[in-house]
Parts: sequence; structure tokens; C-alpha cells
Amino acid sequence: MFSAADAATKAKIKKIVVPETIKIIGQKCFEGLTNLETLEMAEGVETIGDYFISKTKISELTIPNSVKRFSSYKLLNSDWSTNNYLTKINIGSGAPASDIGPLGYPYYLPNLKSYGATPDSGFIEVDGILYTDEGKTLYAVPKAKDLTDWEV
Repeated sequence: MFSAADAATKAKIKKIVVPETIKIIGQKCFEGLTNLETLEMAEGVETIGDYFISKTKISELTIPNSVKRFSSYKLLNSDWSTNNYLTKINIGSGAPASDIGPLGYPYYLPNLKSYGATPDSGFIEVDGILYTDEGKTLYAVPKAKDLTDWEV
């Protein structure tokens, strides 16, 4: 996306809006946009490449309903260092729960406090924790969630 000579330009980018005409976001697409805080993806995006927000400052991410498959590899840094900024992930309804892939990787998302899910996503979200199978299967607990007193 940018050459090494564009480092000054990359450092200035704080927000990106992906329009509905974009169907694919490539692998490492936004990697190295070290001050990127906000990424808005319109309905229409169907595929997201691995490590697409690597080394950014995005704290909350919403996966559009139009995305067909998703895994937490998408959220990690390409060098597998920790993503210290992401605190909330909102999951759309496009991919069935069985295709979402492991959303845990808690070591790499140490400040993740909450998950969100649309009603038809196949997930049930209760207090930022994800369940599947109509609430019968505990799917993902965010690492930074305060669980001093927690009852399933």
C-alpha cells in the first residue's frame, strides 16, 4: 500500500473508511499504519486477509455482516507480537459460528475486554463473553475481562 518513503504519510493516518464497493481487504493491508485508530468497513466487504490490522492502534473493530469467514489470525500482528490496543471485537452475521475460528489467542490480545455479536451471528454475547449453541457452549472469554466473581 505504501512504500518505505511514505513513512511520514503513514504516520498521519488515523482513520480509514472502507466503502461498500471493496469486497476484499488484503493480507497486511493496513500493517504499519502505526497511528491508525479507527477502521470503518461498510457492508460489502466479504474477505479479510490475515494480519490486516497488524501494528495499528485500533481499539474497537466491527466485522461487517457481509464477511463470510473470519479467524483471529486477522487480528494478530504479523510478527505474532501482542496487539496491545484492541479492546473490543464486534462480530457480524456473515460467517457461521463454526467458521469464525478461534477468537481466543488471549496472549496476543492482552487488553481485549469484550466481544459483541449481532443477533443472527450464531453467537450469544453476555456481558462481553461469547457463547454458541444457544448459550450452551462457552466460546471465548476476553483476556482483560474482569472476572473477579464470575458464574457461568
